[in-house]
Amino acid sequence: MSGMAAHDVGRVVAGGRRSSRRPWRRTAILVGLTLFIAQTAACYTYVPTYTGTPAAGDEMAFVISDQGRVALSDQLGSGVTRVMGRVASTEGDEYVVAVDGIESIGGGTSHWTGERIHVRKDYVAGVQTRQLSRGRTAGTIAVALVALGALIATASIAGFGFGGNNSGSGNPSGS
Repeated sequence: MSGMAAHDVGRVVAGGRRSSRRPWRRTAILVGLTLFIAQTAACYTYVPTYTGTPAAGDEMAFVISDQGRVALSDQLGSGVTRVMGRVASTEGDEYVVAVDGIESIGGGTSHWTGERIHVRKDYVAGVQTRQLSRGRTAGTIAVALVALGALIATASIAGFGFGGNNSGSGNPSGS
């Protein structure tokens, strides 16, 4: 122990391993990280909207008509079936959309970073509202919690200080 600092005394256990004085800190960090991931990975779905004009700031998906697909191909590429994003404004017969993503006929998706486009209302076959899917989100949280439990159990078995008191006699030979 001659090469150790004064604050390290008492933290070395049998076998020369260091024990954690605050095993709860690691657990709290892991729980917080898991809940954060579950929150940000919450599953959303789009449902048909039967109300009037979307308000600025609403997260919407616009189902593009055949006429719209042809007219918007210069801005969005060919074969676009749906434009998802936040409504920036409604100007006359157009929606101004900060685009988060688009879907194409083949099922492919492209992610965008909020570029604004103008979509004429007559190019839109349907409007959908983005809603939290409680069932999918609950499933995501359940999987995250099971993974967290497995991580904690594995770390405890491996001796990384999540459970119990790791103090020993201080004598590596155990006698």
